[in-house]
Amino acid sequence: MKLLMCAAMLIVPSLVWAGPSLCQPSEAVVFACHTKGGQWVSVCSGDAGLSYRFGTKQKTELELADPGIAHPDAFRHYHYFRAGVDRTWLTMQTPAAVYEVFSEYEAPSQPTAGVRVFDQSGRQLANRLCVGQAEAHWYRLEGKVACSDEAVNSCVPPVPLKQRP
Repeated sequence: MKLLMCAAMLIVPSLVWAGPSLCQPSEAVVFACHTKGGQWVSVCSGDAGLSYRFGTKQKTELELADPGIAHPDAFRHYHYFRAGVDRTWLTMQTPAAVYEVFSEYEAPSQPTAGVRVFDQSGRQLANRLCVGQAEAHWYRLEGKVACSDEAVNSCVPPVPLKQRP
């Protein structure tokens, strides 16, 4: 029996890592889903900040990290909620494009989620939708990411470092 318990303790962490995301074991999943094209969309939160990863388990095709990208407010969060409607977006701005990871629901439609890519003029370049249900823990962004300037945004802005306890 002890042998089975020890074996389970060794196997279970590896099953967690083999889960549906490109996040590292030390990172928490903020958002993850599998796309029709066979890639994974993942937003991960760790000690070093946020990371957006797109690709397969074998090869990460794109990784954007905060604060590793151009400026500290490159990641922006938007959340809108009312009865029958729930929209959340995380945008990442780079010099070449804007990446928008999203989950949206408006009754009676089915929820949609995925990633959209826009050029700097706002023209949509790609829209990769999730297959099946996305794993979304958007609350992990609260207080960590700058809020978008949208008028009806319920995002909680980050607390400046000098004001943190």
